[in-house]
Amino acid sequence: MMGGQRVGKSSALAAIIDAFTNAPINTLLTAKDVTQNASEPIASKLIDIRSSLEKNYQKVILVDSGKTEIFNHYTLQLSVSGNNNKMEILFTDMNGEFYQGGNTYQDQVCDMISRYDVFIVAIDTPMLMEAVNTSNPYVNEIINEKFNFVEDIHTFLTSINEKDNVSAKLVIFTPIKCEKWAKENKLDLVVARTKQVYETAIAGIQAHRNIRIEFLPIQTIGSMVFHAHLPASLFTYKKKRLLFFKQTVKDKGSIIAGDKIRLADGDIKLLSEGYVDDDPSAVLILGTDIVRPNSWYYVCNQEYRPHNCEQLALHILEFMLQKMIDAKIREENNRGFLSRGARALANFALNVVTFSLWSNIKDYFGDIPMSVMESIINSMKEQNIIKYTDEGIEVYKDVEFLTR
Repeated sequence: MMGGQRVGKSSALAAIIDAFTNAPINTLLTAKDVTQNASEPIASKLIDIRSSLEKNYQKVILVDSGKTEIFNHYTLQLSVSGNNNKMEILFTDMNGEFYQGGNTYQDQVCDMISRYDVFIVAIDTPMLMEAVNTSNPYVNEIINEKFNFVEDIHTFLTSINEKDNVSAKLVIFTPIKCEKWAKENKLDLVVARTKQVYETAIAGIQAHRNIRIEFLPIQTIGSMVFHAHLPASLFTYKKKRLLFFKQTVKDKGSIIAGDKIRLADGDIKLLSEGYVDDDPSAVLILGTDIVRPNSWYYVCNQEYRPHNCEQLALHILEFMLQKMIDAKIREENNRGFLSRGARALANFALNVVTFSLWSNIKDYFGDIPMSVMESIINSMKEQNIIKYTDEGIEVYKDVEFLTR
């Protein structure tokens, strides 16, 4: 999962797991988090999100999830409903700062990119869209590009290794926190804007025959709608702790009027109750005045209602199934080449580099037989559980897999 810090990648993973616990998906597949040693388990993230919705209903709050600590590896375990067959998908989320050139983790990031099959480019939709909103003085193209690490992600996407068009890859551009634009029926504009901003990266990977490119906007929580960008500040004030005692606290917030400041939890304070400083964590480039504003969201519902997040996992499963079927056919075609004469030998020469592909990927579905996964995916397609169009979803460039 590629994207800037504080974009909300772990919230998207939480929504994926939640979706697999509900019908109609859970009649075919269920999911749970089996991650070990993550800084914050997905289950905890879900609890925090639901608690925040209940506590902050009808309030305007600051969404600032903080930085990912180095690399977070989350393991999503999928099970076939009705039996014990299981598989695992490893999602790796990393600190957005690691995408910047010259950092000590650059070689490690490049190595991971060369080995992974799927790349989800998580994009902060409010930053993406508000950068061209002339009535918003706090976001522009430079801030959006730096916040979403547009140029840096392009650099790393160019290092995707498809091994001379043999090992197919999937790149999903995923604008997240799309609630406002979904309500306004403007998801197509979100995708058009994504294509514009990531034009260079898209053109670079589009040149590869075996890289599928998709656009898949999601509503990460569903019940929180983008409200406004405002300058990021820290407010220091005295907060009542016990009956006769107060403690000095420092909260994130934004000035909303000449004499008021809204704190992260939505509470309003008078500026006369404390003092205001700039928020140093908002600086995007050290030594410059390029800073990100605070992103404020209105909690419009107490219920957790993510939308289309599960499509990320479903598109990954469907892609890997096609990749495995393709590899199996190539293996079968190559296995008996000696008995099929000169033409078969020529075909083998073209396909010899795929000879070990099947052995490398045949265990991707764990102990779920490929035929069972094929049946599940086909059932999901028949029930329109997997979406390929509408709501901004688009398979922009596909891979020509061999099929049975």
